[in-house]
Order: sequence, then C-alpha cells, then structure tokens
Amino acid sequence: MKVKMGKLKVLGMSIYSKLSAHFTLKEFLDSQTASRKGIQNIPNEEQVKNMKSLCINLLEPIRSGVRKDIYEKALLMVSSGFRSLRLNKAIGGSAKKSQHMKGQAADFNIWGASLFDAFKWIVCKSGLEFDQCIWEYGAWIHISYTPFGINRNEILSVKKVKSGLIKKSKWRLLTKDEVGKMKLESEF
Repeated sequence: MKVKMGKLKVLGMSIYSKLSAHFTLKEFLDSQTASRKGIQNIPNEEQVKNMKSLCINLLEPIRSGVRKDIYEKALLMVSSGFRSLRLNKAIGGSAKKSQHMKGQAADFNIWGASLFDAFKWIVCKSGLEFDQCIWEYGAWIHISYTPFGINRNEILSVKKVKSGLIKKSKWRLLTKDEVGKMKLESEF
C-alpha cells in the first residue's frame, strides 16, 4: 500500500499545516522508509502538541540563533521527526522509549553552516533547555524536548568504532565544558 501524504489529513489538519513559523507537520511525518514499506506515520493529538512544543521551544530558537550567530542564510532541515511505533521498529529506533514516537524529538541537519558549530552553539551558547542533544555519527543532530516534566539537558555523542571486523556504536556522555573546548569534530 502506497502512503499518499499529499491528500492526508491528520486530526482535521492538512499535512501542510504549520507547527510553528518555519516548520510544517509534513516535515515531521515524511519518511522514505514509511513510503517504501507502506507504513502510515500518523500522530495523535498529544503527539502533534508535542511536535508544536518542540518546534516553538527548540527548533525555532535554534534556527534563529544559528542564522544570527553562525551564518545568516543557514537552513535547518528536519531529517527525522515523528515516528509511529511501526516506523520506529522498521528503522531500528530505540524500542519503546524513543522520544520520536512521542513527537518530542527531531533529527536535523544545517545547510550552509557547520553542523559542528551549530551543535556547539546549542550546547554552549543558546541557553536553551532541552532533554537530549546528541551529536550523531557526525552526520546530524538529535534534539528532544519534554513539554511536561523535567528536561535533563543531557549531551551525548555517538559514533561508529571498529571492534574486530564489526563496527559498533559507541556512546559518550559529554559536559557543556567538554563541548566548549572542542575544536574539531574528531574530538567527539
């Protein structure tokens, strides 16, 4: 079954409805894996509220801050937003605790500016409250926000390391000071 996102309505909203000034519901629902496997990636009302909260409290300030402090024409592009349980399983996401399934997390890239500089700005200069900010494989940033509860301000990095013939993911808990002192991406 091919999922036709163009005609889809979610809770009476067009998928082109804005979650915030610069982010749409479509950006959070689009998934190549869902399209390929015919998975419906449809959130409920609470998950849509969480996506709006994430956009307003983190993604909009990150977009503005990066454009102001790093490069004025930088674009923040969501590469993975909301994931239904079925989609999360299909991509190998973290079991039942993934904040993507709650609408509380997004993976993104920055076009036109250094992703490394953006990560450092978020962690060290922005003053933003986040649940997790993860430097993932040097290829994207994962950011999450808990609208009702305590945000941990947890800073992590993950990269592939060779263990014999197998490459495994190596996770590292970081401090704000450690990130602030980093000069090169390879220091993660």
